[in-house]
Amino acid sequence: LWLETNGAVIPGTPEFTTRIGSLNHSYSDFIAKGIKTTGISMDKLAIGPVSLGGYYSLDSDSNLDRGAYVKVKPMTGIEAQATVVKADEQLAYALSTTVQPLTGAEVSGTYAAVHEEADAYRVNAKYQVLEGLEVRAGYQDIPTEFNAAHRNTDPDDDNNVNPGTGFTVGATANQFGFEVAADYVDYENAVDYSIARTVSVAGLDFNTKLAGNYDFAAEEAEKLEATVGYNAPSGLELSAGYDFIEKQPKISAGLELQF
Repeated sequence: LWLETNGAVIPGTPEFTTRIGSLNHSYSDFIAKGIKTTGISMDKLAIGPVSLGGYYSLDSDSNLDRGAYVKVKPMTGIEAQATVVKADEQLAYALSTTVQPLTGAEVSGTYAAVHEEADAYRVNAKYQVLEGLEVRAGYQDIPTEFNAAHRNTDPDDDNNVNPGTGFTVGATANQFGFEVAADYVDYENAVDYSIARTVSVAGLDFNTKLAGNYDFAAEEAEKLEATVGYNAPSGLELSAGYDFIEKQPKISAGLELQF
């Protein structure tokens, strides 16, 4: 339960978003992802090329949990952000930058550390070689000792901050209505791949996808799933699929409501 408002405190001053109650903020995958606490937050306060936000709250054990970020966009194609979070007694900070040196190219990097503990970093680059074809590469050094309280640990999120040191390479191609993607992760010695396409039947659009993961060290597929999803105009989301590894079907439904 929460109360959220958007506007300026004094007419003519910058507007920002204020939230009181249950919080759910994400400032950085390394130290501030999905912060679910209870308190007050201020977000999206823009002053020229600078925007900032922060929160002050209590976690489920009534420990103090607070943090803030400052983002700067000095010019087109350049962005930098500094984030600081103190969850109970753990102090963590992160610095990230994104640069677009030329059309179709982007280079991003993040350095993060937990005070008096471990640090970690990641650098990624992607380039739109031609219409419908993107290539990408990256390198990271995230030791097992790096354990920021609010780091992204979701294994299904490509931006997760789980331990590993090494490079990644990948590509995505969009041709003839198909999207084909593949990414090799050096420190896992595995490749993720997927083929997706939107199919129209009787005026309805269905999102179809076949996705898998192959472990070269174990010489076996760890994941292979086929799914079909439909998003209704009413906000209803339906999905049905089959897990070829576990040999069992999967069905899910959801409803998005806006007030």
